[in-house]
Amino acid sequence: MLVRDTVQRGRVRRTRTTVKSIRGDTFIKNKFKNNTKISLWIDVEGAQSEVLNSLSNSFEQGIINSVYIEVEQKKMWQQQKMLDNDIIDFMNKRNFSQFLRDNEHATQYNIIFVNNNITDCNFTFFFDYYRMLLQKISGRGA
Repeated sequence: MLVRDTVQRGRVRRTRTTVKSIRGDTFIKNKFKNNTKISLWIDVEGAQSEVLNSLSNSFEQGIINSVYIEVEQKKMWQQQKMLDNDIIDFMNKRNFSQFLRDNEHATQYNIIFVNNNITDCNFTFFFDYYRMLLQKISGRGA
């Protein structure tokens, strides 16, 4: 995992953790049947480049319908390679469009990307529907 400096009681703390990992394409191939279409939720603490690049075959084969991904506007991890605009460019090159985004933190937020090959309807309809749904959930009314 990437290293992030945190400040606790005025002291900088650096934590290093090792986790077992597998390439995204390998995981998908091992866990899903042929012709399965999937959606991904990617929250990898600055390692978006490594994860997205490990999915190259899955993107090329059209297996991925949508991606929900946490992004940062500024570098938060020492070895972080991609920021929000890099991820947007990466996804656009693979024929994905931004569908929704939130405002999780000042420099960190989530984006939902949808594969343009599956969107045969109007994005405005989906946006209006989800906006109404989110307003109801948050108690703000329609």
